[in-house]
Amino acid sequence: MAICQSPPESSLKASKLLRLVKLQRQAGDFAGALQSLEAAGQALSTVPDWPWMGMWIAVVKEYFLLVPVAPDEHTSRLLLAEADEQLRGVPQKWLAGVLDPAIAAAEHLNDTAKRSRYQSLQAAGRHRQEQQRSPGPAGTS
Repeated sequence: MAICQSPPESSLKASKLLRLVKLQRQAGDFAGALQSLEAAGQALSTVPDWPWMGMWIAVVKEYFLLVPVAPDEHTSRLLLAEADEQLRGVPQKWLAGVLDPAIAAAEHLNDTAKRSRYQSLQAAGRHRQEQQRSPGPAGTS
């Protein structure tokens, strides 16, 4: 059994769809971006979690990025709820790139509870990084 296997076909499809989502979002094609994002999530749902966690978190990030460009508040809230649900249980090491868009999405909808939770996760991550970087107690080598 090989330790490093080539990516499954579904992860290649998801990767291409994620690139399309970004382009569609940037072009203002909300409906197309959402459809492509849902297809990317579907493609990844068949892949074992651990090797593709980075790609999955990219899907979650795109959900957060679609919140402010959704056509109405109801759709924005549905997207925020979906992204929030997917974010739960994600290891801290994968959260760094997604928390700024998460905070912005929560602020867009004035959802103070979610904003506070994301800010707390962000602060905990920064604290953990500082602890890993800081030297030991003075006088030790």
